[in-house]
Amino acid sequence: MTITYDPSHAAYVDEADTRGELTRVFNVCDECRRCVSLCSTFPSLFDTIDGHTVQHDDRDAGRLTPEQQDRVVGQCFQCKLCAVDCPYAPGRHERQIDLPRLMLRAEAMRRANGHDAASRRSTRALINTGLINTGLARTVTTSFSSAVNRVTGAPAGSPRRRLLAWLTGLSAVRRLPTLATQRFSSWCRLRDVHTHRVGARSLRPVVVYPTCLVELHQPAIGRDMVQVYERNGIDCALSQARCCGAALLHAGNVKKFSKAASANVELLADEVRGGHAIVVPEPMCSHVVRHDYPMYVQSPDAELVAENTFDACEYLMRVQADGESGLETDFV
Repeated sequence: MTITYDPSHAAYVDEADTRGELTRVFNVCDECRRCVSLCSTFPSLFDTIDGHTVQHDDRDAGRLTPEQQDRVVGQCFQCKLCAVDCPYAPGRHERQIDLPRLMLRAEAMRRANGHDAASRRSTRALINTGLINTGLARTVTTSFSSAVNRVTGAPAGSPRRRLLAWLTGLSAVRRLPTLATQRFSSWCRLRDVHTHRVGARSLRPVVVYPTCLVELHQPAIGRDMVQVYERNGIDCALSQARCCGAALLHAGNVKKFSKAASANVELLADEVRGGHAIVVPEPMCSHVVRHDYPMYVQSPDAELVAENTFDACEYLMRVQADGESGLETDFV
C-alpha cells in the first residue's frame, strides 16, 4: 500500500492500494483507541474488529470486508478532531496517519471505482449546494424562501416531508436548515443606505467570504461580524467567490471539487492582490480554503489564498495582538 494523501498520486484512487492503507491505519487506530469518544467512526471500527476477534482470536483489521471498511468510512463527517491530537500524525510519528485525509481518499476511490454513495438522490441533493447560489435557482430560492421553509421546516414524517423525501431521497425525519428571506450578499449591496460607524483606525481591509451557511441560512452572523469589524476600523467588502465545494470533496467528487476550487482560487487571489485579507465566518469552509485548495489546485495562487485566509475570530485576535490600542468592544 501507499501512504499518500496527494490526489494527483497515481495510487490515490487505486482500490487495492487504498484498501491496504485503510487496513494499516485501522490496525494502528485499534491499538491506540485514543479517539473512541470523538464520533461514531471509531466505535464502529472497534466493534467490527471485536466481532472478528471472537471468531479468529486475533485483532486483524485485514479481516474487514470492503463493505465493512466502507461502513466505517461512511461514518466520518470530516470534523478533523481525530487529527488534532493524533500521536501518529505526519510530522509527529513515522507512521504518518491523517485519518480525515484517508477518509477523503477512500471516498474518492469508491467514486472512481463505481461503488460509492454519490449515485443516491440524497447525496446529489446535498453535495450540489453551490447550484442554489447561481442563476435561476438563486432567484427562486430567494423569492420563494418562505414556501421552501414551509416544506423543509414541516414536522418530521409529515406529508410534506414525505413528499420531499420521495423527490430528493432526503430522509423525512432529517433536520433541514431554513433559507433566509434576505441573503447576506443582498444586505451587503444595500449597506450604503445603512447607518454604520467605521472606527478611527485604518487597518487592512477584508473581503468577507460568507460561504453557504451565512449566505443562505444565517446572514445575521455575517451582519454582526461586519459591524464588529467596521467598528474597529476594518473595511469590509463582499468576496465574489462561490461555494467552497466542501460537500463535493467529502463525497469523493475530486473532479468537480477541483474545478470549483480553481474558479474560487482565481477570484480570491485577485482580491488578495487588491490588498485584502480573506475572512471566513464558517470554520469548515476556511479549513477547505486553507488546507485543501493548495493540495487539490496546486498553484502559487492557491498558496497565496491559503496564506491570506483567516477565520473571523482569528483575524480579530490578530488585531488585538498587533494593534496599539486593542479591540474596541463598546458595542451591543
